[in-house]
Amino acid sequence: MPNTLPPKSWRAPLIGLSATVMALTIPALVLAQDAATKAASTATRPALTVSVVRAQSADIPVRLSASGSIVAWQEAILSAEINGLRLTEV
Repeated sequence: MPNTLPPKSWRAPLIGLSATVMALTIPALVLAQDAATKAASTATRPALTVSVVRAQSADIPVRLSASGSIVAWQEAILSAEINGLRLTEV
């Protein structure tokens, strides 16, 4: 089996060159990762804003023509509790 290692006179410079390349590459990758993380954190979407308004009553002009009996398709349970007070009847 042939020896694939470089001659002994080349080993020390090759090890030094490899160490130098690694010493320069690793910090560059870490800095690039930090910059990408900072850019991603500053580019996040802003939170949605919420406005408080008074409830208003309004008529919705919708007409449905139907024949036969009408029953609820689904039931919705509505409840609210504000400052410890519970809604019991609508």
